Amino acid sequence: MEIIAIILVAVVLYVLQSFIYRRFAFKKLKYACSFSKEEAYEGERIELNEALSNYKWLPVPWVKTEIITSRWLNFAGEQSEVTHDARYVPSFFFARGRKKMKRSWNVLCEKRGYYTVDRVTVVASDLFGTSCGSMPVDVGAKLLVLPATVDLSGMFISSRYLQGDHVVRRQLVTDPFRISGVREYSPSDPMKNIHWLSSAKTGRLMVKNEEYTTRQNLTVVLNMQSIKNEKFKVVNNEGIENAIRVVATLLENTLEGNLPVRLMSNYSEEERGHNCMDTGENWGQWYVMELFRQMAKMNMTSDMDFEMYLEKFGPQMDSTDIAIVTCYLDEFIYDFVRRKVDEGINVTVYMMEVPNEPIPDDCEVYLPIQKGGGKT
Repeated sequence: MEIIAIILVAVVLYVLQSFIYRRFAFKKLKYACSFSKEEAYEGERIELNEALSNYKWLPVPWVKTEIITSRWLNFAGEQSEVTHDARYVPSFFFARGRKKMKRSWNVLCEKRGYYTVDRVTVVASDLFGTSCGSMPVDVGAKLLVLPATVDLSGMFISSRYLQGDHVVRRQLVTDPFRISGVREYSPSDPMKNIHWLSSAKTGRLMVKNEEYTTRQNLTVVLNMQSIKNEKFKVVNNEGIENAIRVVATLLENTLEGNLPVRLMSNYSEEERGHNCMDTGENWGQWYVMELFRQMAKMNMTSDMDFEMYLEKFGPQMDSTDIAIVTCYLDEFIYDFVRRKVDEGINVTVYMMEVPNEPIPDDCEVYLPIQKGGGKT
């Protein structure tokens, strides 16, 4: 009889505590989740902070939360589970009565993008570890990861260097009002720079040697097609990500001299009715940061074939300098560069991969290099 009585008492206690926890476990139980900052850069480490508050006297011995966010926010190590583009991170608490618990996760921002933790499901258990229900919590944690910048001098080498020419460091933009002598003509020099008197004296074509300053304006053109004839969806994601980092570096480099800059791309801005990107021209820290934010949210899509894009929008690229960032080159792009050079515009091309075909002698292209100094 004593055993039966003990069993009956145990059953009654179990049922009673189960009833109590099912009814009161989530009462006055509050959960919050937020990032330590709203904006960060690729490669930066930030924190994801959790806070669980139990405002009642009844302790909740086992509380589980499951955070679902992007796989490109790397944290929790082996505790997390990655499926496709999502990362699942379980988190466990012992919620003592009238206490507030906090936990911070160290997060590595591996890739640019706009990331959110919209809703977290909170699961609680009773004294025996039996689940007594769940509660969805809207947290609204948001993080914008801006593209990182790169060392252009350590990442690229001029195609003319590979052809035997001597290449020296220089700025992207020249100032035609500051002349520091003359030098021999090269195929990339515009005809307007020819110094006819010096040419007549030497018997060779000579051009004015302009000092390099940042007193002009720049148009940065990003080709969102990773291969020729690509339709809408990008094939080479890593190539385009590198291209965006190069664009970010070019934009940041304009800050030193408040160089007016304009960003154009065949990327489709969905919120603007699928129009290709054209930010207009402006300058300064605030403007460049706005461009960084736009690039952070860019999807891997292109709205128009790059050949058609240059044909349609090329005439609008009338700044003194143009920088084209692309994953491939073809004869149409070379012809576009030649036309702009003939118009007196300085054109710089940054290529994300070494092309299979040789680069024409009259076009200068910056090619990626390995750390050891050779071509990739």
